[in-house]
Amino acid sequence: MDIKKFKSPVGIAAYPWLNQPDTRYDADGVYQVNLILDKKDAQKLQDVVKEVGNGGRRSPVGPEYIKDENGDKKKTGKYSVRFKLKAKVKTKKGDSWEQAPILYDAEGTRVTDVKIGGGSKIQVSYEAIPYDQGEGGVTFRMKGVRILDLVEYQSSGETDDWSNEPKGSFVSSSNDSNGSDGEELEDDEDF
Repeated sequence: MDIKKFKSPVGIAAYPWLNQPDTRYDADGVYQVNLILDKKDAQKLQDVVKEVGNGGRRSPVGPEYIKDENGDKKKTGKYSVRFKLKAKVKTKKGDSWEQAPILYDAEGTRVTDVKIGGGSKIQVSYEAIPYDQGEGGVTFRMKGVRILDLVEYQSSGETDDWSNEPKGSFVSSSNDSNGSDGEELEDDEDF
């Protein structure tokens, strides 16, 4: 089978797992990202699906949805394209190896020290792989990611940097991160 390589249009990363694999549903891990595109750019990728899909019905290209205040799904007018790469590959013969997408900066220089967050502007190099299971279809196997504008990932547990924000008059008298004055509270004390 001759596998063709492609490059996506530039889009916005949503739910990127590009620095480490997502192991939530696969213990071996999967690198993945949803690329948010407008209709014209998404159509270019849908054309790739039609070209290699052999009549399969499943596509990694679909409308993007958001939930409104009532929790109902609504289309945004944009399209979401899913790219994936298994972190650990196991063959039928029992061989295995690990892989990860190669990350590049805007000029095409390989990078390893960035944490790619949602909202980053990226472009994906990929292989379009047809499959026959179920209704059949195409999956986009991610090979590399070019980062044009980085929105660095920050976990909710990391400390915010307030050094460049407007200053106020409140300054804690304690260096303790929980704001206490170091005294222990007694269990039977009422508040």
